Amino acid sequence: MSAVRFLLNGTPCSEDGAPPSMTVLDWLRTRAHLTGTKEGCAEGDCGACTIVLGRRIDGSLQLRAVNSCLMMLPQIDNCAVLTIEGLAGPDGALHPVQQALVDADATQCGFCTPGFVMAMFAFHHGGEPADTAIVHEALAGNLCRCTGYRPIAAACRRVAHGPADRFVAELPALADALSALPVAADYRYDEQTFLAPRSLAALFAAMAQAPNDLARGR
Repeated sequence: MSAVRFLLNGTPCSEDGAPPSMTVLDWLRTRAHLTGTKEGCAEGDCGACTIVLGRRIDGSLQLRAVNSCLMMLPQIDNCAVLTIEGLAGPDGALHPVQQALVDADATQCGFCTPGFVMAMFAFHHGGEPADTAIVHEALAGNLCRCTGYRPIAAACRRVAHGPADRFVAELPALADALSALPVAADYRYDEQTFLAPRSLAALFAAMAQAPNDLARGR
């Protein structure tokens, strides 16, 4: 693959000048200059780096909250990447998830808030009920050290079944845009190679071509 291609907050992006070992978090902050996504622990434990990935599955776009500090750049190839900067409307109006946090007084210092917003955004589009256990599961992995979790959970319950946001109408177009992006199985930069076989046959072929590199985790 000559480049990693993806959608960033709806805009097509291509990257071919970054090492495959660069995390998505570092790329967002240093290359895209989207610093709303925070680095806390850099180990996938605090949730400050949470973003939402959209993948085209059976013709529709399915959204999932992920820790960007644990993902390498090539892993977002052919994905729709949503960050905190992309949620507000074109006129600056807050997304319903953001407004719910404001209304519930669910933020203080704000460092953890972008991660919570993105986790709640994925929950908002997941269609699950606002049961306490499900809400807690949706927020699991996001740590807050000053607000306390009760108002955050209350805000999450408010958006469990709406109100509908602009993304409901935009998701089909995003899915179509993703389908137009080429999909490849590897990414190379300098001496680093990232292989992403998409079938067992492709995996075995890669192992046969470069058994020593795979054994060393290159």
